[in-house]
Amino acid sequence: MADKAPHHLSAGQKRAAAIATILSMSPTIIVLDEPDVNLDPRNRENLIQLLTGLPQTLIIATCNMNFAAAIAKRAVLLDKGCIVAEGDSIKIMSDSKLMSEHGLEVPAQFKNSPYKNSQKQGTPF
Repeated sequence: MADKAPHHLSAGQKRAAAIATILSMSPTIIVLDEPDVNLDPRNRENLIQLLTGLPQTLIIATCNMNFAAAIAKRAVLLDKGCIVAEGDSIKIMSDSKLMSEHGLEVPAQFKNSPYKNSQKQGTPF
């Protein structure tokens, strides 16, 4: 990619270059906002593999629950600027009532979870 002009890079290549730039600074925490937007399935899977292999703490804001489920062990569910649930991502993301109340879908891989329709997690602020 070094020989290409930035405007000739695909969305996935731009994302990879941005992440490489961040990693070159050796941060301990990486914050990403909707990192999978506009990525095709192959590049999304590449991004998931990259992110899950990093030693850094990741803070990721996303509405793509399938992407979040593939990466997160812990989740914080925000709605209208308030934390409405926090904790184990499987427990939170598989709670269809909780997710629906806050305009989100249960990720495909959690639809048959034993935590389905459990009580809300965490404490509202």
